[in-house]
Amino acid sequence: MAQQPREQWATRTGFLLTAIGSAIGLGNIWRSPAVAYENGGGAFIPLLVVRTRQRQRLGRRVRQQLC
Repeated sequence: MAQQPREQWATRTGFLLTAIGSAIGLGNIWRSPAVAYENGGGAFIPLLVVRTRQRQRLGRRVRQQLC
């Protein structure tokens, strides 16, 4: 199979803004359960665990169907 050329960012500014946005978004996702717990929303944490497990199972099923 021939190697296809990889896509590249059009500008450095676009890459930088995307990287910063990704870092901020990941930080908010990582921090949100703790903030919810501190504010009395401890029920959010079990829900987060359940939804994460559901997404993992769905991802496995999709990968199995593609192979």
